[in-house]
Amino acid sequence: MTRVNRWLRTTFRFASSLLVSSLLLSCAYYGSTSREGVSVRKPPDSMPLRPVTVANVTLHFTGVRLITLPFTPLARFTEEDRGNFAGSLDKTLNAAMKWHQLNGDEVRVHVIIRRHIVGWSSEYNAAFAGFAWCAADPAGNILFQEQFYATDRCGTLCNLGDLKDSVNRAAIKRIATKALAVATGDGGNAQVKFAGTYDTFDAATGSIAGAVRYWRTVRDVRNFDLDWMEMSQPIDWATVFRTGKAQIEP
Repeated sequence: MTRVNRWLRTTFRFASSLLVSSLLLSCAYYGSTSREGVSVRKPPDSMPLRPVTVANVTLHFTGVRLITLPFTPLARFTEEDRGNFAGSLDKTLNAAMKWHQLNGDEVRVHVIIRRHIVGWSSEYNAAFAGFAWCAADPAGNILFQEQFYATDRCGTLCNLGDLKDSVNRAAIKRIATKALAVATGDGGNAQVKFAGTYDTFDAATGSIAGAVRYWRTVRDVRNFDLDWMEMSQPIDWATVFRTGKAQIEP
């Protein structure tokens, strides 16, 4: 009997350890995003710039999903994360303009976060986001606009806040660099590659293909499929400026 009891205790400890490990691997831990600025390539200090300001950063809450991470509900992209994105973008631009002579009308940056997904798969955790933004003058004339995707991934046991922050920083670097180019009169159309960001949906999903393959099989996430992940037509900024509201996603 003693031998049986010893075997049962050993088996129970092993099973308990295995269960705890499985839970840890499936949930990771949520962490938080940051308001710290991002280092960007900026114009020479001797070059005058139009001042660049962050007019607004809007989050489409209907575009936010958390996939198979039931133990870390706070990993979802939230209003706090949106505020951290806006604060980081503002700090990034202010630091880049610090030594420049600022002349002319403001270049106002408007950002809409249209998609944000944080999800688990058997291979890794991944984050996928879709951004639309424009640079406009005070009268609402569009100087530059685009929409793009950003992604990153990390091991099954990782800081999901850092994962979201990595996506934030990649998007902020792209937006700030192009906004500063607009402020020089360049127009922001230079063909520059920004790590972690993608011009097309296929390129973005290809960068986290293992996670996307798994997400396609998930049935417990409301209104989610690959068609939903892809952003619809570009934002009608004239309507946004006229109504003061970002468009509602279809």
